[in-house]
Amino acid sequence: MNLFQTFGLGRLPLEADFLIPPDSRRISCEHLSGNITFRNFRSPGRACTWKRQWFAGSIAVSDKRIIAFRGSKRLINAVFDDPRFDGLSFTADDDMLLISHDASLYRSDWFGILEYRFRTPEACRIADTIRNAAATFGRNIVMQVGK
Repeated sequence: MNLFQTFGLGRLPLEADFLIPPDSRRISCEHLSGNITFRNFRSPGRACTWKRQWFAGSIAVSDKRIIAFRGSKRLINAVFDDPRFDGLSFTADDDMLLISHDASLYRSDWFGILEYRFRTPEACRIADTIRNAAATFGRNIVMQVGK
């Protein structure tokens, strides 16, 4: 049991049940250590060339979407049949899942690159689940898996 579990940090919030009901989750991971990296980022009232913030988070994947949270704040809510899904980049190794995208993909007033890292021994399994589920919608995503 890690500290996040002990203190209940990084659990899937109630919003996750509305986005992906528990019975339709193909995989879900809670109590994850993660970070978000902002590269050459600009948004109204905020700018940085490089910044990293650590967090406790969670992630879940269904046959239709992937969601990820930083505490109770939603970071990712990507539906596989949305054309913007092709703008997401995935990399997985033994214990880390990286999801990155151009910040303007979902918010037109944001610029730069956002990188979300989730430390989990399930990283490769999550990546395979995403790839297989997205393929049913005709998405042929390029994903780097393994070290």
